Amino acid sequence: MPGLADHPAGAATPPARTAWLAAWLAACCVAVPVALQAGGLSLREPAGVGRRAPTVVVARTDAEVVAAWRARGYVGWTVVHAGRFLHFVDDEGSRLTRRTLTEAGTGPALDRLLEAAATPADYLWTAASLRVARRLFYVSPPGALRGRLAALGRAAEVLPLRIDAAAIPRTLDALPPSLDEPVLLDVNASWFDDADAGALREALRRARLRCGLVIVSLAEDAADVSPAARSAARAFAASFAAEAGAPAP
Repeated sequence: MPGLADHPAGAATPPARTAWLAAWLAACCVAVPVALQAGGLSLREPAGVGRRAPTVVVARTDAEVVAAWRARGYVGWTVVHAGRFLHFVDDEGSRLTRRTLTEAGTGPALDRLLEAAATPADYLWTAASLRVARRLFYVSPPGALRGRLAALGRAAEVLPLRIDAAAIPRTLDALPPSLDEPVLLDVNASWFDDADAGALREALRRARLRCGLVIVSLAEDAADVSPAARSAARAFAASFAAEAGAPAP
């Protein structure tokens, strides 16, 4: 039969068909990661984020910040933190190991125990360990930033500085990042012991961040934050909400 003679078993695929298959495979290779990224963003980004005023919450303590994120079901978000400290003391993971080996209960029960144990030293580490944060951007007041860079033996020219990649990506800078996704904005009262509210508001305005939730922590569980800074944090929360058109916190 002519058809069999034209393409006997084992014959090479015609060049046109080979080119078509190669183009199809290439398109699939591009489409799959794009679809996965879009799907991930859709899971993290509730409808309307960026088109409506963000919710502004005042937390009394740093531990309450983690509880607020968890209560609202945030998972896999980018967290932008403004403050003097990193709040990422992870104790080399020993707390996770200790709880897993010694506490009775399921994974969710252990997560609740870890959340309850959050402190000012580690609440952002806790947020990463509980899968709330998938990456962190630190926005540091100028004085604190100079001190931290000096301790690291780095110059300001290295900014933004990737400070750790072991657990989750963490970046330190003087300014908020400009991102194409919504974020969880965490403003700590410690900021106001080193810099004023106006500088922070202007920096946030320029970055044009889309916020799923804005939390201002009064850090009442932190001994190294002054009462004056906590008062300034309350005023910042009220002014931020008013400017964004959000209900007063």
